Amino acid sequence: FAQIYTDVLWFSQVDYLAVFTTEWITRIALFAAGLIVMAFAVFLPLSLAYRKRPVYVPQTPQQENLDRYREAIEPLRRLMTIVMPLVIGGIGGVSLSGAWKEVLL
Repeated sequence: FAQIYTDVLWFSQVDYLAVFTTEWITRIALFAAGLIVMAFAVFLPLSLAYRKRPVYVPQTPQQENLDRYREAIEPLRRLMTIVMPLVIGGIGGVSLSGAWKEVLL
């Protein structure tokens, strides 16, 4: 926070605060765009794969054991379907926000 505040003071001292705000608005917009695109690109296949999965009735003892694991994981599935795309989207957003110089050229 101190670095950002120092940059704000310096840019306003030399009357170029618009340059600083343009840079940060571009970084934030690129981060948001990267997050949304990557999160959607991960969320869509996850949700489609879950929706289109085959549902089996356990018929053997091995399948019954697997069914217990499926039931145990089910509460976490919904949370992970939201958290995983956001984490991967955050990585994509950080990566894209580093390209702010190329965007502003």
